[in-house]
Amino acid sequence: MAGRFLRSTEAVSRRIAGKVFIVAPYEGRVTLLNEVGGRVWELLEGPKSADEIAHEIEGEFDAPAERGDEDERIPLDHDAVLADVERFLHTLTSRGLAQATGDAADAGGARDAADARGAPDHR
Repeated sequence: MAGRFLRSTEAVSRRIAGKVFIVAPYEGRVTLLNEVGGRVWELLEGPKSADEIAHEIEGEFDAPAERGDEDERIPLDHDAVLADVERFLHTLTSRGLAQATGDAADAGGARDAADARGAPDHR
């Protein structure tokens, strides 16, 4: 997923008890984000690429520890984090909560056209 993404100016959000709530006033829909989703939302305050977001998430969160040492830091797999971030960005943009800027906006239009035809998604 190329390009950069930014929060929609239409969406309003609040952090309450560690969770982020996003309201899309034009739809009356409330979206609840977990801790990681909330951090992605915060990062979208300024334009960010999926890769930039993935690197930030990797630096701030760890994989669940195996049984045993809770102090052990298990790094996240970049490809897995990037794939999750890209899916999340797609969800946010499809709900109108975030928008693609630059190359991502151009690629998004082509992808949406392919999705409408039922073409496979090769992101």
